Amino acid sequence: MKATFKDIAKLVFFLGIGFLFIWLFVRRLNSGEKQEILLSMKNANYLWLGAAVVLGVLSHVLRALRWKMLLKPMGYKPKNLNIISAVFLGYFANLAFPRLGEIIRCTILTKYEKIPFTKSFGTVITERTVDVFMFLFVFLLTFVLQGKLLSDYMQERFYQPLTEKINLSIGFFQLIFIVAIATVVIAVIIWFLFKNKIKNHRFYHKVVKLLKGFAEGIISLLKIKRIWSFIFLTFAIWSLYFFMAYIVFFSLPSCSHLTLVTGLATLTFGTIGIILVPGGIGIYPVIVSEVLYIYGVAATQGYAMGWLIWISQNLAILVVGIFAIVLLPIINKKHERQLNANNR
Repeated sequence: MKATFKDIAKLVFFLGIGFLFIWLFVRRLNSGEKQEILLSMKNANYLWLGAAVVLGVLSHVLRALRWKMLLKPMGYKPKNLNIISAVFLGYFANLAFPRLGEIIRCTILTKYEKIPFTKSFGTVITERTVDVFMFLFVFLLTFVLQGKLLSDYMQERFYQPLTEKINLSIGFFQLIFIVAIATVVIAVIIWFLFKNKIKNHRFYHKVVKLLKGFAEGIISLLKIKRIWSFIFLTFAIWSLYFFMAYIVFFSLPSCSHLTLVTGLATLTFGTIGIILVPGGIGIYPVIVSEVLYIYGVAATQGYAMGWLIWISQNLAILVVGIFAIVLLPIINKKHERQLNANNR
């Protein structure tokens, strides 16, 4: 009962944040701009969204195959249909209850493949570890390719209005450096003053557990025999994530001229939005609008594009997830009947 209430509270909280971002963006628009967003979404070329949905399905299939590679060294070889369905149902669950998906997908393998929950959950941690490093790689690549443009945008959009309000005379990068140093110094002081209390706090133990999980995840990668295949699948998954966002640009005339680099920036900052608010609801379109503004796209068009990309990404999970819910028990029941018949 307590856990259920906690999950519902999390759902309401994150939905509230999502709707808050929608309200904050829409409240600045006049009726004509709101109508422009709706018309852009209505008149979009949905063939491109359909293609993005196909790429989304393929990315999750590859993720399932990569997960299977992590289970193989432990002696487990789940059927492709079961492990693919588990991945989709995991994402499907995350649409409603953030972070529940990892538990759901492992539970499915326990039920249909008799794989111990703790072992499959350990491989999920490994997966997440790899994806963290991939995101860092994508993040750094974005700043290598577009650092100057992003820096100019930050100064124009945020830093200059801030300096005008508080009469700040130092440069943008000087401010970042000072804030970073100050943060480190304050963190060190707090650690030495309250070290014992911090160590006894639940949050501290959660962080330590998470870091240990990451370390164990990296170590477990050494057990994979076909490591280059695993690396290839990892880059293939993230490449599909990139093209899922990029090809939707062609659905609107105002965004069809955007380059691959713009797609990379959209992937990077859109992912941050999904991390901040599970599923990215509400915040994802706002972030995409800000990113595309850097490249000369009007805020209304960028906002419409953000929703189109978000819809295409989640539609794949929604449709295949529903199919998996219906078909998974039926197919496995049929398989069990065949096994029983063969044993007679």
